[in-house]
Amino acid sequence: MRFAWPRIMGGASLLLAAIAVSGLTGYVLLLLVASRMSVTDNLHFNTFWSALFFVIVALSGVQQEIARATRVRRVDTKGLASAPVFAAASALAVVVAVVASAPFWIVSGFGGDGWSFVAPLALGTAGYVVVAVISGTLYGLEVWRTISLLIAADGVVRLVFVLLVLPFSQSTVVLAWAVSLPMVLTPLLFWGLIRGGAGGRSEIEVGYRQLSWNVSRTVVAAAATGVLVSGFPFILGFLSPGEPVDTLAPLVFSIMVVRAPLATVFMSMQSYLVVAFGARGRGATQFLAVVIAGTLALTSVLTVAGGLAGPFVLSWIKPDYVVNGWVLAGLVGTSGILAMLSVTGAFTLSRAQHGLFSAGWIGAAIVTVGTLIIVPGSVEARTLVALAVGPVIGIAVHVVGLATQSLRVR
Repeated sequence: MRFAWPRIMGGASLLLAAIAVSGLTGYVLLLLVASRMSVTDNLHFNTFWSALFFVIVALSGVQQEIARATRVRRVDTKGLASAPVFAAASALAVVVAVVASAPFWIVSGFGGDGWSFVAPLALGTAGYVVVAVISGTLYGLEVWRTISLLIAADGVVRLVFVLLVLPFSQSTVVLAWAVSLPMVLTPLLFWGLIRGGAGGRSEIEVGYRQLSWNVSRTVVAAAATGVLVSGFPFILGFLSPGEPVDTLAPLVFSIMVVRAPLATVFMSMQSYLVVAFGARGRGATQFLAVVIAGTLALTSVLTVAGGLAGPFVLSWIKPDYVVNGWVLAGLVGTSGILAMLSVTGAFTLSRAQHGLFSAGWIGAAIVTVGTLIIVPGSVEARTLVALAVGPVIGIAVHVVGLATQSLRVR
């Protein structure tokens, strides 16, 4: 099979640039909101942000499966799923799921105002389903520029909304609407480009039953990733209802901003690493060792820097937030372990071991949550142990599974 490498690499460059813009705007947004809001309100905002993007990460499985199932439109489409119909049905299902589950998380996550966050969360996640189907279709057709524009524009529009709202209102509910509405508005703003890139050109090559089954499996695996990345602050708050706000708020904020540079970058690079490992054939194992060694070295440097400079930087952003250096160093170190799980996961996928890939991430998520529940001690200690043990188990699953497979082949 021949690949259009220049086109693919050009698309990768555009996507990486768009991801960088989206990540930077999100980072600025979180820092800006933290500097303007009270400790309690910022905790509720960060919890909403974490819950929103936890569901979004899980629903990214929709985008992946739509991308895999999309092909250039043919004459006969009888018996095949329709992307718009699937998007509408999935969005409705997400709204029902968010509203139905609300009684179980609103009080622990948001206190007495919990119900006020249900509507923006339902709108934002349902809107993302539509975005995921659109993006998946564009991925399937390799319309890189439009995809990149949507990714970057979503983050920019969200930051603009918050900048417009924040001078007049520090209400967490108003800000929740400000970060949710771009999920709906961004595709509407760029509908002309979307229609020009995909309108009438594509079709889904499977029926509704097969597509739904494929999506459900991928969403479960993606949800496990969400537990370890964007969803962890929400889960921590849900499982720590008795913790004082003055303790929980700075810890949650630290988790969101300190872990991002390593964890998010390596998560975003998974697709590139899959291609890189696959292209090296027998030399992939040696390349894996080099990447792991580089990740360890980078993590060590950043861990020391986080422990020494982190408390001063955090107090400069928000004087009310006091977090010990060892906690910040631990957060950076555990993000490095998560980065290594991303590397072993990419290596596993490059060997076409999709089941093993999912097992590693799901196992890591289960162990992380379980450890957070059963380990005694302070919330800081429980957090660091959970964030370390879970990814280590996931890495072990990948390594042991690959070694076992290699022995069987031999």
